[in-house]
Amino acid sequence: MQLPELRIKVERTEGDGSTYTMRSSATAHDFFRTIFNADTILWTEESAMIILNRANEVIGYSKISSGGTAATVVDAKVIFTKALLAGGHSIILAHNHPSGNLEPSEQDIKLTKQLVKAGDVLDIRVLDHLILTDKGYLSMADEHLM
Repeated sequence: MQLPELRIKVERTEGDGSTYTMRSSATAHDFFRTIFNADTILWTEESAMIILNRANEVIGYSKISSGGTAATVVDAKVIFTKALLAGGHSIILAHNHPSGNLEPSEQDIKLTKQLVKAGDVLDIRVLDHLILTDKGYLSMADEHLM
């Protein structure tokens, strides 16, 4: 009997060679603004994550999902698989609200708390979850919603 071998890898594209350290929600917001599409932020809900090392330096980012005008699927297995494969110590999450409303929904809060618990089990800290709109952002950590 011969079982299939799984070969899973992380592929990292070349950045500009700089080291980026996440020091605040504002720093994370600035970074996420570079990866969310400004042309679709009012149209399609998307989610992404930044993966950090122990010194809060960015290892890289990954898009998690893209959905419709009112929702996108955020799967904990996808998030933590990416973080584990990248050797991440912590993550920062973000998604946009095409409606322009910065207020987190009950589902946003519930999901964030579930992800924090899952991260605790895996020893990967969820540092923040940002909600982005074309007008600004809300940090769930800053608002004590995690």
